[in-house]
Amino acid sequence: MVHNIDGKAQAPRPNLLVVDDNPKNLHSTKRILQELEINIITVESGEDALKAVVNHSFFLILMDVNLPNMSGFEAVTCIHSNDNYKHIPVIFLTAVNKDEIFVKQGYDTGAVDYLIKPISSHILISKVKIFLDLNAAHDEMYRLATTDTLTKLPNRAHFQSYELSVLNSAVRNKSIFAILFLDLDNFKEINDTLGHDAGDILLKSVANNIKDCLRNSDIVARMGGDEFAIILSTITCSEDAGVVAQEILKKINVITKYLDDEIRTTASIGIATYPSCGESCAELNKSADIAMYKAKEARNGFQFYNAEMQKKMLMRLSIVQGLHHAIENNEFELHYQPKVDVKSNVIIGMEALLRWNSAKIGVIGPDKFIPIAEDTGQIITIGNWVLKQAIEQAVLWNKNNAPHLQKSMAVNVSVKQLTSKDFINTLKKNLTSSGLAPSLLELEVTETALMENKEYATTLLNDIHELGVKISIDDFGTGYSSLSYLQKLPIDTIKIDLSFVRAINTDKGTDLIIKAIIDLAHTLGMIVIAEGVENLNQVQFLTQLGCDVFQGYYFGKPKPENRYDAINLTDITNLNSAI
Repeated sequence: MVHNIDGKAQAPRPNLLVVDDNPKNLHSTKRILQELEINIITVESGEDALKAVVNHSFFLILMDVNLPNMSGFEAVTCIHSNDNYKHIPVIFLTAVNKDEIFVKQGYDTGAVDYLIKPISSHILISKVKIFLDLNAAHDEMYRLATTDTLTKLPNRAHFQSYELSVLNSAVRNKSIFAILFLDLDNFKEINDTLGHDAGDILLKSVANNIKDCLRNSDIVARMGGDEFAIILSTITCSEDAGVVAQEILKKINVITKYLDDEIRTTASIGIATYPSCGESCAELNKSADIAMYKAKEARNGFQFYNAEMQKKMLMRLSIVQGLHHAIENNEFELHYQPKVDVKSNVIIGMEALLRWNSAKIGVIGPDKFIPIAEDTGQIITIGNWVLKQAIEQAVLWNKNNAPHLQKSMAVNVSVKQLTSKDFINTLKKNLTSSGLAPSLLELEVTETALMENKEYATTLLNDIHELGVKISIDDFGTGYSSLSYLQKLPIDTIKIDLSFVRAINTDKGTDLIIKAIIDLAHTLGMIVIAEGVENLNQVQFLTQLGCDVFQGYYFGKPKPENRYDAINLTDITNLNSAI
């Protein structure tokens, strides 16, 4: 099978093998069949027929029965005993014996027909045409079964077949080849905003651009969706694959026209080379996939596989599996960090922070498992559990407090949890069943979550605010929103990101940014919380600027609820020593 630069499988003219020990018969057969678009190979013995079958692919064999040394029956028996060649149809030719037993012996060896010499030219041509048509139909079925209908690239099945042949060749020749897995970075967004027709045009454009970067011996296949796989069949060193990957990224990052719109995309590529990244197709594909996943962390780039990635991927898989059972196994726990009023020095509320002590893995930081839960969608179930537990804890803490001493409870809500279809109903249900006043619940949402879909965010936050629940923007200053945009949203509180707080008095520009955030937030009637407050210097600076609420290790580290039960939550005196 020959593969050209566009990845399509192009077979040469079909081969017909004619076996006869009489050169005149061979010449006559070739002359009769010369009108057909086929390549005729002739041999004069059974032994040579076996060699020809090994070296060529045949759609049909015309086999003389009476051959020297090895008969036609013996030759066909040997050919069909090999699984690689048993599918080749054989027509026996004979001039000496028409006996029924003799003919039966031919069919028993695997013949599909029997022609008696002298053979009519018309009959011979008709017989060969039948199998030529069958071969063409088979090739077309194979093409349809192994070709992606949209891009006309090879599909997954074709890729796997070609990969195996390249691997076998590399093993024999002790050569190097590379597997590249490519995934478009923003395909879903393009499909969602411009429609599937635009997505299809982009996929075809990407396919053509990748093909332009490859050699005749290389192949690119569409594996499904916006995923492509590339085989660089022979390379000198792994760096060669990096050069090709860089060229592909450059070629893909161009404008594609769709109606009145211009579409631009980038891609992430993972690279695995044989034999350093694996000695089987499965190992190489897994390595390329792991490397691609790593590349997607930064986007618009490529990444070579290394052993450290394998360790991280295995840890990720362990976390994903562990998260499935963390709630039922009681492995989650909420810790609470106090929020302190700047003017009164009194604790006015708590923020619930999720912690996980896995029975199999051990203690895992939220910075490790929360992003994974986001990616897998598990964050919705986990987030709902956190919301319920935090609300119930707020009720317990407030049940004996006077109205003016009630403490609020802040809960972080992920974008996936926030936009899940049942979130509002879940929120209402928890508030109703617990009896917590909605005004004592504060939902913290990141800037990024708001910016992903401004129109939907506005509607959703208004619905939440109408319940009486407070809304806080977490990590403010790290995203791309503006206070003018936030003015249009029902925002109660802005939390200055701890990266700004840590830079206080070390960077004049940061100090000015903090002052601007506080001044503008107050102008818009919003409360400002500084998170990550860890020393007196930060306290004094933020107090002078008019910050409203502090949160950080200086006032209290996150601790389980039972570490707060024994102290007066209205006073922060010696709070850290008490807990």
